[in-house]
Amino acid sequence: MTSIERMYALYQAVRHVHAAETPGDVVECGVWRGGSSMLAALALDSLGDRERCIWLYDTFEGMPPPADVDRALSGEHAADLMERADAAGEHTRAAAALDEVRANLAGTGFPADRLRFVEGKVEDTIPGTAPDAISVPGSTRTGTSRHGTSSSTCGRV
Repeated sequence: MTSIERMYALYQAVRHVHAAETPGDVVECGVWRGGSSMLAALALDSLGDRERCIWLYDTFEGMPPPADVDRALSGEHAADLMERADAAGEHTRAAAALDEVRANLAGTGFPADRLRFVEGKVEDTIPGTAPDAISVPGSTRTGTSRHGTSSSTCGRV
């Protein structure tokens, strides 16, 4: 689901915050199977950086139904796009159970006590559970920036 270019950008962002000694944790909002968090975990581990936490925010039941504001650049409603894609056999809801995501992250060897799985809709869970500092934010439309969580100067991924 994530392009090679975006995965490389995430990898470089993790390397950058490590090299710059930027404080804070890694956050992913909407994780599907956890691939981006796995990449971050492997990158951190390769750098010997095992002190940061990785926060994974998701319903672990798939994406909620699109709201009226969820539209393609063409203006077409996301629900219509999803309906067509589902008819073609695509996995548009990005559903992966929490146990599957936990197992995927366990496979990286990153310390389990540094992984934070937060179950629920991002906009409902971030306000009460976000880390104090975020060094690498990966966010959905309703992710970290809308809920007053500070991120360090590394920018957005």
